[in-house]
Amino acid sequence: MTRTHGRPPGEVMGPPAGSTHSRGRAALVDLALLLAFAVLWPGAVILTLAVARWTSYGPVVMKLSHSHGVHAGDAVAGLICFVVAATITVALLRWARRARG
Repeated sequence: MTRTHGRPPGEVMGPPAGSTHSRGRAALVDLALLLAFAVLWPGAVILTLAVARWTSYGPVVMKLSHSHGVHAGDAVAGLICFVVAATITVALLRWARRARG
């Protein structure tokens, strides 16, 4: 028999909050978030640094030494990587909130 706890008969509830099943699911959701963030943000940084290393698009906007500097293309690549990573982070956090129930 399914539990409805005052809900209409067609609406079925999952396990009660705090049960072993819901805690296990929350732990899996947390692990998935941890793994996603462990790849996402370092990946964005590595991609930004790769663009900065192997390209030189645009004028130098910040000189670091007589032979090194930050080009406008480096700043744009960093901004794009940050915005994409932040958007994915928000989407993952929303998913996690729904997945935890």
